[in-house]
Amino acid sequence: MVRRAAIVALAGLGLCAGPAAAEDVLVVGDSLEVGTGPHLKRVLSGRQVELDARTGRPSPEGLQVLSSRLRPGHRVVVFDVGTNDDPSRPGVLRASLTGALSLAGDRCVVVSTLRRPPLNGVPVDGLNAEIERLRPMPNVIVADWRGFTEERPALIAPDGVHATSEGYVQRAALVGNAIELCDDREKIKPRTRSPRRPKRQEPAPRPRRIHFDLGPIGALIEEAADSVVAAAEAATSAVLPAPPEPVLGAEP
Repeated sequence: MVRRAAIVALAGLGLCAGPAAAEDVLVVGDSLEVGTGPHLKRVLSGRQVELDARTGRPSPEGLQVLSSRLRPGHRVVVFDVGTNDDPSRPGVLRASLTGALSLAGDRCVVVSTLRRPPLNGVPVDGLNAEIERLRPMPNVIVADWRGFTEERPALIAPDGVHATSEGYVQRAALVGNAIELCDDREKIKPRTRSPRRPKRQEPAPRPRRIHFDLGPIGALIEEAADSVVAAAEAATSAVLPAPPEPVLGAEP
């Protein structure tokens, strides 16, 4: 009886040895993440992953979920939405991405390019352009699912949207690799050079004025020159018409 009580006590100590590790990766996604998520957790077996995915989820709903789920312990955010957005309205996805980055702050954010057939004749190019626009940002990693599947079309299901079983395995590896790159994001930040100060330009030297003191003769020459200039100006005024009156409000 004593031995059994000791075993129970040790088990209790084991359960209370320490709190469970907080999730450091938050994944918010749509149906593609429904298929990718379980494989992603296996790819990131050494990390704690919190997954919230729903079939048919548009990006504005994903932004709401991100806002309610995000916690201080999350170091990486996977915002895996956009496939269900209207490709004729890329501004909706742009607003969702902007909101996600604002919520994430200085956390690393992983987004994926989109692969799907045109909707009502409109291709997905505009939505992908909004995603690619984020690529230069130092805290964003883009997982190029579209480019990856263009080289491997067998990974896409017949509907042209979802992945095959093997496709979801490969997609998890692609997203997982992007998450791991977040740890090295300091290495991929673009280097910024300190701007060079413009060289100070020295003012051009003023021409030296040479003055000759010619006494009374110089004064007579200067007076004669002034008379010639005055006569020329009078002749010009007589020949040329008077300038028009200025218009109020017009640029001079």
